[in-house]
Amino acid sequence: MRDEILEEFDAESKTIVQEALSILNTVLENLDQFRDLSKYSNAIDRIMGGAATVAIEYRADHPLHLVKEYTLVCKVLSLQLAESDSNRELLKSCVALLVEATKIVEKLLKSLHLSATEISSVIPQNFIFNLSKISDQFKKSK
Repeated sequence: MRDEILEEFDAESKTIVQEALSILNTVLENLDQFRDLSKYSNAIDRIMGGAATVAIEYRADHPLHLVKEYTLVCKVLSLQLAESDSNRELLKSCVALLVEATKIVEKLLKSLHLSATEISSVIPQNFIFNLSKISDQFKKSK
C-alpha cells in the first residue's frame, strides 16, 4: 500500500513539474508575466503537500523529505517574486534559480528509490551557492 501511494505521488508530481517548468519558461520569455509565478507557486505547493503527507511513512533520510524542502524554497521565492516589483535583472536571476531548483525536484522524483548516501549525487553542489547569490541580490535591492 505504502509503495502504491509513493508511485501515485511520483506520477502526479512528474506531471506537475512539467507544468511548473512551462510556467517558468513563459515568464523567462516575457518577464512582464511575473505575476504568473503565483500559478507556479500553487503547482509546486501541490508537490510539497503531497511529499509532506507521503514522507510521514518513510524514514527521515528518504528523498521525499528533500523534495519537500526544495519545493518549500521554490514556493517561498516564487510568491515573493509574484508579489513584488523586483528589477528585471533580479527577476530573471530568480526565475533561472527556480528552473534549476525545479529540475532538482524532478531529479529527486526520479531518485526516490536511492539511499541517503546515493542521493547526494543528484543534487548539484553549486545550487546553495546560487541561492546565496540571489539572497545577496535581494538584500541589495531593498
